[in-house]
Amino acid sequence: MRLPLSIGKLTRRETFQEHLNKATFLELFYDLIFIYCLRQILPLVTHAEGGVDLYSYYIFGFTFVQLLQVWFHSTVIMNRFGRGGTCDAVLLITNMFLLAIMVNAISINWEHYVVYNTCWALLFINIAVHWVIRFRRFGCPDDHAKRYAKRIVTVLLVQAAMVLIANPLPSLPGQILCACALLLGFFAWDVRDRVLLNENNQEHLAERCALFVVLTFGETIIGLGSVTSSEHDGFKAALFFLLVVGMFLIYLNQIDVALDKAKLGNGTGYMFVVSLQAFLITNVTAALELSYEHVEFLGMQPGSYFSLSVVLFLLSFLLYKPFNKNEHRFAGRWLASRLGLSAVVLVGNGVVQTALARFLAELPLDALDVIHTGRTSAMYLTMFVAVVAVYGIVALDHKHYLKRGLKPAEQGSGDQLAPTQDAPARDGSAADDSAQDKTALPKADEHPAERGI
Repeated sequence: MRLPLSIGKLTRRETFQEHLNKATFLELFYDLIFIYCLRQILPLVTHAEGGVDLYSYYIFGFTFVQLLQVWFHSTVIMNRFGRGGTCDAVLLITNMFLLAIMVNAISINWEHYVVYNTCWALLFINIAVHWVIRFRRFGCPDDHAKRYAKRIVTVLLVQAAMVLIANPLPSLPGQILCACALLLGFFAWDVRDRVLLNENNQEHLAERCALFVVLTFGETIIGLGSVTSSEHDGFKAALFFLLVVGMFLIYLNQIDVALDKAKLGNGTGYMFVVSLQAFLITNVTAALELSYEHVEFLGMQPGSYFSLSVVLFLLSFLLYKPFNKNEHRFAGRWLASRLGLSAVVLVGNGVVQTALARFLAELPLDALDVIHTGRTSAMYLTMFVAVVAVYGIVALDHKHYLKRGLKPAEQGSGDQLAPTQDAPARDGSAADDSAQDKTALPKADEHPAERGI
């Protein structure tokens, strides 16, 4: 997985074989800026004074979706046209620079909204330029592919214009116009689009999305360290760490065992599912940080917010059904067991919160230490129930996959990588012609729906 600094004289086939079947180090480095951005916007929720109200959470959700749109565009363009060369490096690093400035201008009162909007508009323009350069240099002759790229570029430029127009407007009209610009961005994508991914694109997209989710899990661990360094609550930290590991194992089983890359279609629907899961993981982190200060979330106790985020994350795996292998059917007993274990988290939290409310009602208002201990104990019980349910799902999935004969990708005979010219076979011989033919792209005159772009 090498990162070239220039395109040189690589042919189109060599470019796809060497760079689009695997995520590059440049893309991994690029995704790190989004983890930094997530850490910067979390205080919109975790540092809200007097509890998290609807407007605070709206700002958090707005900025999160805006960041995901940038990641969405960058991932698609690198998946379809990227080569990892100088052009891609310059444009992606420019995006990183603008994102770093933009997130530092975020606040509840939007004191620096001009800086935020200007960087946001420049991001749209930079991504549009990236699309134009890459599409023209790739030279795809298909008319549908051209309309696909033109639609995206047009939407990006219209979004940039709307955001810049919002700068001189008063606060409320400006925010409404920016929200409209954000919603407009979803019209650039169509999950039913006929521009399908070829084999190399599928491998690249699956790996890129997996890296993004793994980095989001990493941000969760960073959040754990940032709060425990001052609170010294080792038991809560241990429970949360076990929970995150369990959630990660569920995700790992999904992408490594159940996922069928050939069913990704044009990749848009799959990326929406991944984006939703990244959002839910971030909410779990926010709920943990709120629990240390016992700050309410939309009128709910932090434990309820925590349980709801965990349950929604567990249920989000049902959205992978269109992308799963045929062997991984949602059998009635398996589905009922999984839904039941997810419900255990909510029911357990409900019982804990009811007991906590009765306990606090009998205490005087000045018994602050006892109240703090009661709330902390309730959070312990809520997290313990969540950990038990999550590892129950891990065991359930493992049993289900064994029963269906599903194995991790590296253990499947059909998914092993054939030796290539750059990586000789284990016995020292070069790869045969049949192995090379499997990785070669279809010819340019084939139907676009069969070869992708």
